[in-house]
Amino acid sequence: MIYSGGNITSVVMKCVSNCDTNVSLTEGNWAITVVSTLQRSQLNRSNDCGFGHVMIVCEGLENGSLFFKYAHIIDRGNGSEAEVKTENKKIKSDTLNGPTWSRQRHLVERMLQSIRDAEVNHRYVSFSKMRDLVNLVKYVGASAISIVPGLSTIVGVSSNRTFNRPNIDQIRDNSESPHNCASWVRKQLLEAGIKIQLPFLAITPNRMVTSLKDERNVTFVNEL
Repeated sequence: MIYSGGNITSVVMKCVSNCDTNVSLTEGNWAITVVSTLQRSQLNRSNDCGFGHVMIVCEGLENGSLFFKYAHIIDRGNGSEAEVKTENKKIKSDTLNGPTWSRQRHLVERMLQSIRDAEVNHRYVSFSKMRDLVNLVKYVGASAISIVPGLSTIVGVSSNRTFNRPNIDQIRDNSESPHNCASWVRKQLLEAGIKIQLPFLAITPNRMVTSLKDERNVTFVNEL
């Protein structure tokens, strides 16, 4: 509450994020969290590549009411296209969560509007589940096989094949490349002024989420 001359002049509503109770939500400041739906217990299995499924969670106060929305892409079933989905509900509690970022409302609204436009207008996304794994092999060649067990079988290449070495940042940021759930999320976050610079081996959705806990991998632009 804001007082003036002993009288209440306005009331500022505030609540806390469901993803991180240390983050406050108001009408002017909303929150974004990147999560993966793979259970935490699965991450401890030996030789687990930690694929998971990455989604964007948005929370905030709008007209005095708390909202909770998540956005992601899902395979259309043909292996080459994905559709954009948003849902207004809480996700399972067994998710692997990245940090929760407080963002200015207009930045979150702009990101959500872009996502919603793609959903409503059925703008499908060029899709490749193994996108970042394939790119890793293209970048480091045979040495990638020893980094991720079974990678040669997954991506269908020989460990003795040689590759040209493209710029890894160009590969990850190329909006024309096929996307998996993780690369699509990274692209959407740019609309909210959040740029993700991944470590070299953060090549699966769950490893991406884990890497976000290192502040060096995230850059914020507050005014766009």
